[in-house]
Amino acid sequence: MGILYKVKRSSLIGVILIALITQFTAMYVNFALTTGFEKMNKFLVVFLALVAAAVLLAIVYFVFQLILRKEEVEYKQVLIVNMAMTFALGGILATIVTMSTSSTANTLANVLIGVIQYGLLGWINWTSLEVSRQGKINISIWTLILFVLSIF
Repeated sequence: MGILYKVKRSSLIGVILIALITQFTAMYVNFALTTGFEKMNKFLVVFLALVAAAVLLAIVYFVFQLILRKEEVEYKQVLIVNMAMTFALGGILATIVTMSTSSTANTLANVLIGVIQYGLLGWINWTSLEVSRQGKINISIWTLILFVLSIF
């Protein structure tokens, strides 16, 4: 798995775009299944879903950066790849669940998707980030907070 983290900048941008597209798709499908979607402006829905997906990824990355700001090792590329992989997986799972049930995901589905997505994020960050033990614990706590927030 070490080769995964030795990517060029263009590949890193591609990984981020994959995560953004899958999160966008999950949010757009969720918006599309809400009542009154037929009366909404489609451009506005696409814009809102894109902004929500970008803000979600940016906030998580920014908080991880704040947590690890005192670390001396280079962790940014590993962190971006870890986030992109797990958020892409979470977006795909959310889209599959939402489209297969033809309704917005309920709490049980959100818990299962969150356990898979954030559990994988916590595990990958714990095993692949070469930061201090305290940094790993802080990232794990924030990942748990993200999981709890994703349920609602």
